[in-house]
Amino acid sequence: RLYTVKDCCYDPDPVVHEHLFSTAFESRTTVLSLADALRLLE
Repeated sequence: RLYTVKDCCYDPDPVVHEHLFSTAFESRTTVLSLADALRLLE
């Protein structure tokens, strides 16, 4: 299973950043917030 943490900055442009998560990342990985990712590591 592949996870992507949305709170990590992939692009400084917020429009591009959001577009990445609404297209490629969202369809190929489970997108988590940083808080959710940290809970998985506990």
